[in-house]
Amino acid sequence: MYSKVAVGLLIIAVYTDVVLLCPNNCSCYKLQDGRHHIDCNNQGFTTIPRNFPNDSSIISVDLNYITTIEEGAFQDMQLLTIVAIRLSELSTIETGAFRALPNLINIDLYTNRITILEPGTFKDLPRLASIELGSNQLVTIQKGTFVDLPALSSLYVYSFTDLFCKSQDICPGNEIATLQKGVFQGLSQLQELYLSGNSLTLVNNSTFETLTSLIYLLLTDNLITTIQQGSFQNLSSLVTLNMIGNKLTFVKNDTFEHNIKLQYLILLSSLQESDLDNCTFTDNSCHPDYCLNGGSCSRDSNGDLICSCVVGWTGAKCNDSSCHPGICSNGGSCSQNLNSSDSVCSCVGGWTGAACTGKRENVKEIDNGIYTAFRRKYSSL
Repeated sequence: MYSKVAVGLLIIAVYTDVVLLCPNNCSCYKLQDGRHHIDCNNQGFTTIPRNFPNDSSIISVDLNYITTIEEGAFQDMQLLTIVAIRLSELSTIETGAFRALPNLINIDLYTNRITILEPGTFKDLPRLASIELGSNQLVTIQKGTFVDLPALSSLYVYSFTDLFCKSQDICPGNEIATLQKGVFQGLSQLQELYLSGNSLTLVNNSTFETLTSLIYLLLTDNLITTIQQGSFQNLSSLVTLNMIGNKLTFVKNDTFEHNIKLQYLILLSSLQESDLDNCTFTDNSCHPDYCLNGGSCSRDSNGDLICSCVVGWTGAKCNDSSCHPGICSNGGSCSQNLNSSDSVCSCVGGWTGAACTGKRENVKEIDNGIYTAFRRKYSSL
């Protein structure tokens, strides 16, 4: 009998210990897999509670007024796997806030007011797989922010698109304009990188050079106008690249030639068809349809494609048939046909033909012999 009473008291003591360690105004649960979930959501906290049970696995402090994650906020929590502080007022993460958390897998700081990440913010977290920083107010990410994170596979630093924001009173969003060289250095296992909705204008050739495992790269809705040569050269595992909603005006033919696994390349909403460099990736020769209307394609000293047009056609791709010097020979004058895009030569002095190159016999002078310069016929004159 005494042994049964002792066992019962022990069970009560263990259960009571967990309850007593639970922070005020929070709820503590034991999940089916044995992990402890600490729920402190929507309780009006202005600071992170300091008396979490040391065996906590999941800590959620969403919808509060917390502004700072202080150094050592989760100290000695060896079993902690998930930290979520979302939809709050968080603006500062002190260096050492996530120190000595060997089993931490996920940090979710979605929709806060973080403007800058200091070097060492996320450091020496051997199992960390995902960092969610979407819809904050970041303007820069400093080199050294991500250090010794050998398991990191997903990084989210996006903002909402305008379409979403139309239904919101406040539209939170990161506004990163530049990414420092080496900012992603050491993230050899990163597979997903979300940078949509920022203010990036340039894809630098050193930005992603160390991300050899990257599979999915989202750069939509930025302000990118230029992709430097070699920007994606080392991304040998890349499968999906989405750049819709940027301001690209030209993409060189060899930009993606090293991305042998690339299956989904989405650029066209930011480019006109004529802005694509139509050369094949295999033999580096001109695409048959790059130059129009009989023009021939070649490369200049910079490696860019140029078109040599036949008589009667001008423009970068030989698609302009308007009047140009020399189109009408032997004193003929050129004008534009009002009912079409064709040019018209008015020949004089007995000359005839589409370009006034033919001489009529037994005709002394024809002042108003007008002939339409039909497309594709100049080459035969």
